[in-house]
Amino acid sequence: MKKRLIITLLTLAMLFTAVFTVTSSTPAPAYEISDTRVEKGGSFSLVISLKDNPGIISLRFKIEYDESALRLDSIEDLALLEGLSTPSPTMSSPYILRWSVSTADNSSASGELVKLNFTAVSETETTTEIKIAHVEANTSAGGKVTFADDSALVEIKEKYSVKFVDGDGETVISEQKYFIDEKVTLPEDPTKPSDGENKYIFTGWTPEVTETVMQDTVYTAIYETVALSDDSTLASLSVDGSELSPTFDPSVKEYSLTVGNSMSKLEPIYETANEFATVSVEEHILRVGVNTVKITVTAEKGNVSEYILTVTKEENPNYKEDNNSTLKEIIFSGGVLSPAFDPARTQYILYVENSLDEIEISCLPSSEKAESFSEPTTVSLASGSAELTLSCVAESGHKTEYFFRIVKLPPYRDGELPGFIYPSDIPPADDGGETGNAPAPAPVPPKKLQLSKTTVIIVTALAAVLAVSAIVGIIFLAVSNKKTAKKM
Repeated sequence: MKKRLIITLLTLAMLFTAVFTVTSSTPAPAYEISDTRVEKGGSFSLVISLKDNPGIISLRFKIEYDESALRLDSIEDLALLEGLSTPSPTMSSPYILRWSVSTADNSSASGELVKLNFTAVSETETTTEIKIAHVEANTSAGGKVTFADDSALVEIKEKYSVKFVDGDGETVISEQKYFIDEKVTLPEDPTKPSDGENKYIFTGWTPEVTETVMQDTVYTAIYETVALSDDSTLASLSVDGSELSPTFDPSVKEYSLTVGNSMSKLEPIYETANEFATVSVEEHILRVGVNTVKITVTAEKGNVSEYILTVTKEENPNYKEDNNSTLKEIIFSGGVLSPAFDPARTQYILYVENSLDEIEISCLPSSEKAESFSEPTTVSLASGSAELTLSCVAESGHKTEYFFRIVKLPPYRDGELPGFIYPSDIPPADDGGETGNAPAPAPVPPKKLQLSKTTVIIVTALAAVLAVSAIVGIIFLAVSNKKTAKKM
C-alpha cells in the first residue's frame, strides 16, 4: 500500500510539473504603451498595442489619466480589430473603449490597436501617468481572456529655444526647441558672399555653443575678413614627356612643345601662385601638326591671365594619307549636265534654261578626309554664259579640279531644254587626277529638215489628190447605202 501511494504521489507530481511547464511557456496577453516626454502645452500621441492576443470576439478597457495635467483630444482606430464603438465627443478620465467583432470567429490579431492624441495642459513641469486597465474580453465560445494592464509615464517639461543667426544679427539660419538635457544640433557653416574686394571666412559662433541646452539662446555667426588676391599667375607648368620652350617663367605667357602621335589631349601639370586662384584648360583635340591650347588663370579678385601653348603633334610613321581627291557628287540648282557626272571626268557643259538669272552649286568629296571648294558657290548668268571651277583636295594634298562651262540657251521650244549630242572629244582625267585644258565643246542642236520648192509642190499635189479621193469614196458609200434601203 505504501509503495502504491508513493508511486501515485510521484506520478501526480510529474503531471503537475508538466502542466505547469506548458502553462508557464504560453505568453500572457497584455496591453502595451510607452513612456514619453512632451513640452508644456504641446501635443503628443501614444499608441496602445495588443500583445500575444489568443483570440477574442469582444474587448473593453479603460484609459485613466490626470485631467489636470493632460487632455485627451481624440482617438484614432488603427484597424487591428473591427467593431470599435464610436468614441464620445467629450472624453474624460476614465474613458472606456469597446470592440465587438461582427464575425463568428475569434480575432487573434496582435499589434498597434489605437492611437491616443493628448495635449499637456499642466502649467508646471511634472510627471504624470496614463494607465490602460483591462475590463473584459470574450471569445466566440463564451470564454474569458484577461489582458495584463500597462501604463506610461509622461514627463511634461519646459523646452528652450535655440536660434542661430547670420552675422547681421537678423537673418535666421536655424531655430529649434530643446529639452534642458538635449544636445544642440549645429547648422551647416554659413557663408557670406565676397564684396569684390574682400572675402569672408566663417570662424564660429558667439557666444560659444554649449553642448546641452540650459535656456533660450541666440548664437551669431562670426566671419573673418580677408582681402581678395589679384594674383592670376602660375607658379609652375609642365607636361609629362615634353619640354616647354622657353623654360617656364610665371611672367612668360607663350610656350611651345612637341608631343608624340599617341597623345590626343594635353593634360598640363600646374600650380597657381595663389592657392585660391582657379585654372581652366581650353577643350581641345590634338591633331597632327600645330595646335594651340589656352590655359586661363582667374584670380580671386576676378582678373585673368592666359598662358598659350603651341603644341606640335608628331605624325604617325605608319600612317598612310588618303590620296583620293575626286568628287562624289555635284549638285546644281538647275540645268542639264553634259555628259552625266563621272568622278574621273573633269570637263563638262551645263545647259540652263533661258529664264534662269543665276545658279547655285554644291559638291561632296568621295573621301571623308578630303575637302571640296566651289569658286564661287553662286554663278550669275547675266551675260548668257559663265565658267566655274570646283576643286577637291585630298588629305595628302593631291588636288583635282573640275571645269564647267555654263551655257544659257536661247528662248525657243517654250523654254524646254532640247536634247544634246555631246562630242566625245573631251579627254578623261589622267591617272594623276590633273585636268585637261581643251575648251569645252559647244552644244550640237538637232538639225532642221530642209526641203526644195519642187518637193514641196509635189507633196502638196499628192495631198490634194488624196483628199479628193477620200471625199469621192465617202459620197459613193452614202449613195450605195440609200439604194439598198429602197429595195428592202
